[in-house]
Amino acid sequence: MKIRETVSGIFGIISFTSALLSSGVKECADWFNYARPFILFAVVTGLIALVIHKWNSIRRVTYPAIICLWAWLYEHGIIKSKFSEDTYRVYKHLGKSYRRFYTKVQQAFDYYLVASTEV
Repeated sequence: MKIRETVSGIFGIISFTSALLSSGVKECADWFNYARPFILFAVVTGLIALVIHKWNSIRRVTYPAIICLWAWLYEHGIIKSKFSEDTYRVYKHLGKSYRRFYTKVQQAFDYYLVASTEV
């Protein structure tokens, strides 16, 4: 955990520094052309810092969504794999409710996060 926070902090500092450098560009008619690389770099490194810092929060939302997508793809006959079949079985077991399925997968992911941090 400490490594992720450190790397996120480094990217945040780099982003902030780049934003400061972009504000120091001389004022002229085409100032944005000079500041654009600094601004883009600040935005990209800021997004990287945010993703690294909030990694588990992002996964908490996207992982259940992907699992639900697999069940939906199997239900509509788009993908026929063992994993998609298993996700569809769980979805069917929960009464064919994507809301309930999403919630159960999210609860399982929360349990995984708690169990993995205790180790």
